[in-house]
Amino acid sequence: PPHPDGPVSALVARSSDLGQSHDTFTLVDSGINDSYQHRDGETYGVVQHRKYNNLAVDPNDAQQVYRAWEKRVRGVDQGPVPGWGLGCPDNCAPLRSKLAISTDGGDSWSEPIDLLDAAGMDDVFGLALPRMVVGSDGTVYAFAQESRDRGSEEPDRLFMFTSTDGGQSWQGQEILEGVAEYREPEASINHSNGHLYLTWSQRGDSEENPSSVVFMASTDGGESWTEPTDITDEPAERGVNQYLPGISVAPNGRIDVAWFDYRNDPFFTGGEPGSMGTTVNERFWDVYYTYSTDGGQSWAPNMRVNDRLNDGNVGVTFSNQDIRGPIAVGSTSATAMFAWPDARAGGAQEDVQDVYFSRVRHDGAAATAASDGEAEGLPGWGWALLGAAIGLLIAGLVLVVTVRSTGLGRRQTAPA
Repeated sequence: PPHPDGPVSALVARSSDLGQSHDTFTLVDSGINDSYQHRDGETYGVVQHRKYNNLAVDPNDAQQVYRAWEKRVRGVDQGPVPGWGLGCPDNCAPLRSKLAISTDGGDSWSEPIDLLDAAGMDDVFGLALPRMVVGSDGTVYAFAQESRDRGSEEPDRLFMFTSTDGGQSWQGQEILEGVAEYREPEASINHSNGHLYLTWSQRGDSEENPSSVVFMASTDGGESWTEPTDITDEPAERGVNQYLPGISVAPNGRIDVAWFDYRNDPFFTGGEPGSMGTTVNERFWDVYYTYSTDGGQSWAPNMRVNDRLNDGNVGVTFSNQDIRGPIAVGSTSATAMFAWPDARAGGAQEDVQDVYFSRVRHDGAAATAASDGEAEGLPGWGWALLGAAIGLLIAGLVLVVTVRSTGLGRRQTAPA
């Protein structure tokens, strides 16, 4: 029978009228069409999950589009689900970072490229979803978190892959040794000077630490990086968690970062760091924001941009509180814009979830939040800029990748 952990296919929705209408079609249809030879010598049938997707476009060639995804495979020969299994032993097949290229604005795509194989990095077991940016010179940068063999106790490293020939060849290098627990980084680039920026959430040297949002930068094309810096201003001793930041760079160089933040959760219990999925001390979250006007050397005080707490126990959710995917962030020189999943229209018994929008206006002296969830009066180009955080604006086309599961089960959210 169908199963929610069954094959997941990638879809593209493309619009030529700034999102008023869309054409949707399947990029790749997944199925039980793969196998993996485990270290125990057995060959297992697996289903493919093209679950998390990321898009980037060459700023000088609107037809040159890059799509990256995480190839996640699940075993079908073992496990508790009749006909599916889904109990592949010891992380039997690694996560792999895949990438495909379109030279016609998304009409057609190349065969998948495995980043580890392309870079000749056979010693790395696996990689999670790569996040991509394209520089003004056409250089493609892809950043991916390591996915180690489940038997390993070493922290996951962070890798950068680069291509200077339109994705035909790739070079890879480690840029961070890794920490005890962190989530996949989000990337952005300043097109005026080529500076690269990364942000992610991490717990530091211990899985018992609270999760914070950190930032690091490179001014030399990724050859060297600043030390990761915590950009939240909540005292660490409170143990409050912040997760899954999104990032964008304005044309004037301002760096905008926003994330899920539990500092105002009335259920929070000090001294008991929680994790996504807990019900005792982690349930209600806000969207918080900060910005930097000096390339990440200093950051503004954190600002709440939503108008009410979001109840993680309501709406489309995993284990009551689990959140998936970064906040969407878009930037103009005068405005930072945000979108997030919001279940205020539903209730405890309903899987109702909407996308809410807010913005912060920068007048040169101060930042002012408009956190009423309204989008009235926002011009079409404003929505297009925000959409660039969750899709692409390509020569008048809005191109968005989503996923389709062939199984039946509760609806799920995923990174845009």
